[in-house]
Amino acid sequence: MNKLLKSLMLGCSMLITPLANAGELINNATVTSIANVGSNVDQFVVYYSGGAGVCATQGFIMFPATAAVSKEVHNRAYTLALAALTTGMKIRVHNYESDACDRASFVAISK
Repeated sequence: MNKLLKSLMLGCSMLITPLANAGELINNATVTSIANVGSNVDQFVVYYSGGAGVCATQGFIMFPATAAVSKEVHNRAYTLALAALTTGMKIRVHNYESDACDRASFVAISK
């Protein structure tokens, strides 16, 4: 019985670990520029300054179309990034798969 319990716990931790690594890439950063394509791939790139998070020192985050749940969601993220650039609002960016700075799919803006 003890061996079965250990196996179940190991299996559960393997399923949960990728989710624990997913999350906030940058918070409270200022958008400095946006490119509509990056590395000739269907994605946009947000360049920023300041902020905190796992991608804070990188200075840019990529939003590939394949990371979004739909093309519409990807388009809304691009629109929000442009709004942040235009208004000077701060951004918060997430990656739902990992902590990789090249697979973002969520962006929020705030004052």
